[in-house]
Amino acid sequence: MSCIGVSTITDVPGEITCDSLLVGGTDINTIIDNKIDANTSSSSSETYVFVATVSATVTNFRADQNTILPYDKVNIDIGGGCNDSTYTYTIQKSGLYMFNASATTVSSSYIFRANTVHFNGTNETTVKQMSNTNRDVSDIINCSVDDYVYCAMINSSSTNRLSLNEYSYFTGHSIVLT
Repeated sequence: MSCIGVSTITDVPGEITCDSLLVGGTDINTIIDNKIDANTSSSSSETYVFVATVSATVTNFRADQNTILPYDKVNIDIGGGCNDSTYTYTIQKSGLYMFNASATTVSSSYIFRANTVHFNGTNETTVKQMSNTNRDVSDIINCSVDDYVYCAMINSSSTNRLSLNEYSYFTGHSIVLT
């Protein structure tokens, strides 16, 4: 038989707190708390996170003159891998990662197309494309150690132009490490 200990907080109408949740004589709340504590205090728990932006507004960035988008200000780099000179993120540990990127248009007279690119040491793969109508992209990529990810302009047209400003970013974080 299950037993739930419940008390009502009178100063917040309708709010209920659970003092204990007993299932078959076992306090489930304590088991959950212990599991969370064990997972968060474990030294084997690894997280990789980076946030890169631009140190100054980049206007009129042209595909016929440049390639990799210059997210050159590393705001956060937990676990290492974000390079503010090459504007790339190098995978430190294999697993699934989520990447996000954004850019803005120069003006309505220009188009822009930029890709999130995954390079595995042999092949470059376009994962997702940013454009005038899709300025923010998110990608989940299965990566291996030393793979790298970056954002790059596509084609060499002089009409392919974009801007990077205080709202532009390139971020990533590990989801599941293998």
